[in-house]
Amino acid sequence: MKADGRERNDRKENGGGFMKKTMTLCMIFFCAAALAACTGNADNTNIVNSSETAVETASEEKPKDHFNDIEKTVDNKASWIQEYEYPSEFSMGDNLKTAVIQLALCYDNFDKDSVCSEEWKEIFVSRFIQNTRSSFGYLDIVSEKNDGQIGVDELNYIQYSLTGVELDFSSFAGDGLNRYDAASPLSYGAITGYDYEYTDQRVIVTADFEVGYDGADAKQEHEITVELVKNPYSCFDGYSVVSISSKVIMTSCAMQEGSSYVFYGTDMMEEDQGVFPFEFSYSEDDLLYGHFVYVDMTQAPELAEFVRKNAGGDFKITFIWDGEEMERIEHVMPVDITLDDKEWIRK
Repeated sequence: MKADGRERNDRKENGGGFMKKTMTLCMIFFCAAALAACTGNADNTNIVNSSETAVETASEEKPKDHFNDIEKTVDNKASWIQEYEYPSEFSMGDNLKTAVIQLALCYDNFDKDSVCSEEWKEIFVSRFIQNTRSSFGYLDIVSEKNDGQIGVDELNYIQYSLTGVELDFSSFAGDGLNRYDAASPLSYGAITGYDYEYTDQRVIVTADFEVGYDGADAKQEHEITVELVKNPYSCFDGYSVVSISSKVIMTSCAMQEGSSYVFYGTDMMEEDQGVFPFEFSYSEDDLLYGHFVYVDMTQAPELAEFVRKNAGGDFKITFIWDGEEMERIEHVMPVDITLDDKEWIRK
C-alpha cells in the first residue's frame, strides 16, 4: 500500500511525466513492431534470383511468390543427398525421366497451378511414393534404410525436388507413409527421344512420349514440351519441373464413327442422375479408355434398372462411338449390357 502511495505522489509531482514516458515507450514499441512486420512481409513477397538456381517456396496451403535456394529448405547434410554435378551438355538421367513421365501421365498441362490444386498431394503420393510401377534413386535409398517408411521430411524434400515449390505434408501424411502400401496405375509411358535448348537458367526439352494402358493394345504418341530449372540438390538429377505441355500426335488404333465397341468395367455404385461411373478393366478393341468410364443411361432406363439390381458387379458394356472423344474414351451411351455371360439387350 505504501508503494502504491509513493507511485501516486510521484505521478502527481512529475505533473504527468509518467504518462509522457509511457506514451514514448509505446511509440517506440509500435515503430519497432511495424518495422519487423514490413521486413517479414518483404521476405514473403520479394523475388530473389540465385546464380545457381531459382526454386519457388510455398506454405502448406498455397505457394508463395518468391524464390529461394533449396539449401535453405533441405537438410543436405545427409550422406545420400549430394549436390548434383552438371555435365557439360544436358542429359536426361533416369531419375529426371521418371519425374517427367509420371507428371505427363497425369497432366496434359502441368504448371504451378497444378501444385496449388487440392488434389496435388494425393497425385504426388500415388505417382511418386506409392507406385509399384515406378521408382527413383533417392526413394529406393530411403526405403531400404527405413524399411519402406518415408517420413514427412523426405516427402517434403522429394516434392520440393520435383516442383521447386515448398509444401508441408505433416497434416496429409502424419508421421509418414509406407511406400509399399502401393498400387499400380493403369497407364504407363516412355520417353523415346528428345531435343533440348537452353534459355537463361532453364532448359526446354521437346520429347517423344509414348503412352499405353493396361488391358488395351493401343498406344498413343505424344509430343511433350518440358521446362526445367536447375536445382542442385534435387534428387531428380539436379532439376525441378516448371511446366509440361502435351499434345497427341497419333494413336495406333483406327476408330470408326458409328461402329460398336466393347469394354468391361466394375460398377462404382455412384450413380448421378442416370450416369453410372465404371472402373475400366479391359476391352475387346484398341481404343484408349479412361480409368473411369461414365456410362449415360438417361435414355436407357431399363439398362439403368438392370445395373441397379446388380450394383457393384462386373459388366460388359457395348456402345456406339459417336466420334466426339478422340484421345480417350470416358463418356459413352450403351446399347447393351452383359453381366455374368447373361446378355441384356435393349428392345
